[in-house]
Amino acid sequence: MKRANFTNLLLLLALGASAWPVGCGSKDKSVYTLDYQVKKMFGAESVTPAQQAAMAFDANDPDIRRTAIELLSRKKWALRDPYLKRFAQLTKPGLEKDPSVRAVAVRALGKARNRKYMPEILAALGDPSPVVRWDAAVVLQTLPDAQAIMTLQKLAISDKSIDVRASAATALRQYRTSAVYRTLLRCLDDEDFTVRDAAHSSLVYQTGRDEGFDPERWSQRSGQVGMETLPEPVVYYKKRPWWDWAKITKETKAMNPKRDEQDQPGPTSDKTENQRPWWDWFGTKK
Repeated sequence: MKRANFTNLLLLLALGASAWPVGCGSKDKSVYTLDYQVKKMFGAESVTPAQQAAMAFDANDPDIRRTAIELLSRKKWALRDPYLKRFAQLTKPGLEKDPSVRAVAVRALGKARNRKYMPEILAALGDPSPVVRWDAAVVLQTLPDAQAIMTLQKLAISDKSIDVRASAATALRQYRTSAVYRTLLRCLDDEDFTVRDAAHSSLVYQTGRDEGFDPERWSQRSGQVGMETLPEPVVYYKKRPWWDWAKITKETKAMNPKRDEQDQPGPTSDKTENQRPWWDWFGTKK
């Protein structure tokens, strides 16, 4: 009984000491109160929304900026403009030097799921810091975008960070193309099991079957494994409606090969058609 009383006394003394003013120049008198320190100890929120927003603009301390973004991203009202605009600014290495702040800003944009800021998320895949690249790839696991395919393929194969390669391989499950399929086969030969496991999970997710970790068992064509695993440049070509042999309408751009976007995972012919034959002025050949 005496020990319990002594413990309670020590707790009260510690709280009282923490409530003692640490600077006479502070204007916020609430930090000196025992009530404030008790709330802070037990995790009660003591920072107002206005203070959180101001913390995100703190120019001196990256820890304050990071904490502010984390706090704001938990609020629905902060997952829209003008807050998202500020988060987008903090994803840029030229404006924000601290990679941990850039990473948490990317996560906040992903949580908002506002495709207006997809360019910032895609740009984060090329960030100098692997922490930021990893967060961007994680965001794209649940927020896919076709413009990310080639970059994710490169990261899954050649990024120096194991975590980045693994998260990119996981994100690739969202894209059912033969090029992605071949990239995942390449990842099954990665030196690290984390990457191999991520690629295996993506292949199972795409195909609905489990062929294990041997790329040869997933391959359906002799000599496929290890070939054409790096993404090729996207080719754009111009097209008109099939009936417009007089060329009276404007040309529209499409990505080639269009057929590859609808492929089931697995080997397909590498032959693509950049344009129709010269004689097909009626547009009868697709």
